[in-house]
Amino acid sequence: MQLLPVVVALCLAAHTDVSGSSDLASDSAKVHRLFDDFWEEIVSQDPAYATSLGDHRFDDKLSDVSEGAWQRHYNSLRAIQKRAAQIDPGHLPAADAINLKLLTNRVDRELAGERFRAYLMPLTHTDGIHLSLMQLPGIHPFKTVVDYENYLCRLEAFSVQVDKTLQNMRKGITEGVTLPEVIVHKIDRQLSDGLKKNRLGEPAERMPKDFSESDRLRLTKEIDDRIRTSVIPAYRRLADFVRTEYLPKARRDVGLWSLADGEARFDYEIKYHTTTGFSATELYEVGVQELERLESEQRQIIARVGFKGTVGEFHHLLRTGKQFRLTNRRSVETRYREILGAIEPKLSRLFSQLPAMNYKLKPLDSIQADTGLQGYYEPAALDGSTPPIFYYNAYQIERAGYATYSMEQLAYHEIVPGHHLQLSLARAHRDWPTFRTHAWYGAFGEGWAEYAKQLAAELGGFHEPYSEYGRLVNDPVLLLLVSVGIHHQHWTRDAAIEFLQQHSVLDESQINNLVDDCIASIPGYALAYKVGQMRFAELRMRAERELGEKFDIRAFHAVELGEGALPLDLLSKRVEAWIARSRHRATSPH
Repeated sequence: MQLLPVVVALCLAAHTDVSGSSDLASDSAKVHRLFDDFWEEIVSQDPAYATSLGDHRFDDKLSDVSEGAWQRHYNSLRAIQKRAAQIDPGHLPAADAINLKLLTNRVDRELAGERFRAYLMPLTHTDGIHLSLMQLPGIHPFKTVVDYENYLCRLEAFSVQVDKTLQNMRKGITEGVTLPEVIVHKIDRQLSDGLKKNRLGEPAERMPKDFSESDRLRLTKEIDDRIRTSVIPAYRRLADFVRTEYLPKARRDVGLWSLADGEARFDYEIKYHTTTGFSATELYEVGVQELERLESEQRQIIARVGFKGTVGEFHHLLRTGKQFRLTNRRSVETRYREILGAIEPKLSRLFSQLPAMNYKLKPLDSIQADTGLQGYYEPAALDGSTPPIFYYNAYQIERAGYATYSMEQLAYHEIVPGHHLQLSLARAHRDWPTFRTHAWYGAFGEGWAEYAKQLAAELGGFHEPYSEYGRLVNDPVLLLLVSVGIHHQHWTRDAAIEFLQQHSVLDESQINNLVDDCIASIPGYALAYKVGQMRFAELRMRAERELGEKFDIRAFHAVELGEGALPLDLLSKRVEAWIARSRHRATSPH
C-alpha cells in the first residue's frame, strides 16, 4: 500500500479547502463594503432623499447640483463598477451573488446615461430645485433646536443651488440642449406663483413646546431672515433667468427627436426604464394592438349598461355625470376605506405572505395637487418616523369632483395588491443591503401594480360595470402610445392631446398635464407600466400553461415578489427556474 500519494493528496485537498474558504471570506467582506459604499454614494449625493428615508446625517445640506459634483458622482460609480468586476460571484453566498448582480446592473444603467448630461436640463414642471425647496417643510424633521438650525442651513444653501443650476442651464443653451417651450412656460408660472404659496416659514409656527423662549424668538427671526435675504432673492434670480434668458432659447418641438442626439436619448430611456431590449417601433406596434383589444372590451361594457350613444358620448357622460363624482374629502376617504376593506380579507387566496395594512390616507399637498394625478403611494420612512401613506388629490375634489369609476383601479394599483403590498414585503428583508430594500425598477414596480388590478378583478374587486370600464380606460397603453408618439413618431403636443381626448375619460386639465409629463418628466418611465404589466401577465400564463393543475398561485407570487424589485430579464429567469423545479417535482416518483 502506497501511503505517500494518499498523504500528499490529503494535504493538497486541505490546502485547497482553506484557500477556497479564505477567498470566500475575502470576497464576502469586499462585497459588503461595496454595498455600503454604493448606498453611501446615493444618499450623500441626495441629502433630501436621505432625510425622507429617515437618515438624518445630511439634514443640514441640499444636493450639490454643479457639473463638477455630477462628474464626481459618475467617477464614484466607475470606481464601484471596477471594484464589483474584481469580485468573483462564485466565491459569494447565493444571496450576495444576486445582490452583486443587481448593484452592477444599476451602476451600469446609470453610467450608460452619463453621456446625455441630464443636469443640463435640470428643471421640469414636476421636478427641480424650485419644487424640492417648497417641499422641505414636509420632509425635514422639526423636533429639536438642532433640527431647526439644520433647516436654516438648507434655506441658506438654496442660493448656491440656484447659481449652480443657472450655470448648467446656460451651458445647455450654448450646446443646444434645452427644454421645450411649452414646459418652460409651465415652469415660469410655477416660479411666479411659488413664493406666494410657499410654506417655508410654517416651521416657525409649530415649534415644540419644550423650546425655550429665547430659542423660539431666535429661530423665528433667523427663519424669517433666511427666507427674506437668501431664498427670495435666489428664487427671483431663477425666475428672471427662466423668463428672460432661457425661454427665448427653448425648443419649439416637444419630442426628444428634436435634440441632436434625441434618438439615442429615447433609446436609452426605453432601456433604462423598461429593462428590456424593445425598440421604439416595436413598442408602438404592441401599443396599437393592445389598444384595439382594450377598446373592444370597453364597447362590450358600454353595451352591457345599455348606453345607446357613441364611445365619445359615453366618455362625456363619465367626465360630466354628477353620479360619478364625489365632492368632499370625507366621502372620498370613506369610499377608499370601503374598497380596501373589501379586498384585504381576500388577499390570502393569492398570497402566502402579507404585510401589515398600516397605511394612512391623506390629501395631496397643495404644491403638487394641480396635476393629472388622482393619487399616489409613499412608502414608510426607513426609521419608521412616517407610515406608508396614500395621497389622494383633494384639488380634483374641489375643482371637478373625484371620479368614482377610477377609484377601485387606483386603490388596487397604489395600495393592495399593488405598491403597498410589493414594497412592504421587499422592505421586510432586514438581511438585504440597504440599496436592495430601496431598489426600484419602474417596469417591475409599476408593472406589478398594473398586474395587481388583474388580481383584484379575479377577487371580485370591481363591483359594477363602470368601475370595470375605469380599469380598462386607465390602462397604461395610453401612456405608452403618447410617449412613443411624441418622442419617436414626431407627434405634436396637440396631436397627443387629441389622441387622449379620443381614447381616455380624462378631462382637459388632466390630459394637458399627462401629455406634458410624457414630454418632459417621464418620457421613458411612461413605458414601464405597460411593458411591466405585460411581462407579469405573460409569466403567469406561461406558468399556468406549463404546470396545469399543479400551478400554485400563492407559490407563484411568492417567487415573483421574493427577491424584491428586479430587472425584467432577471424576473423572467427566476420564474422560469421555478417552473422547471415545479415541473420536476410533479413528475418525480414519490
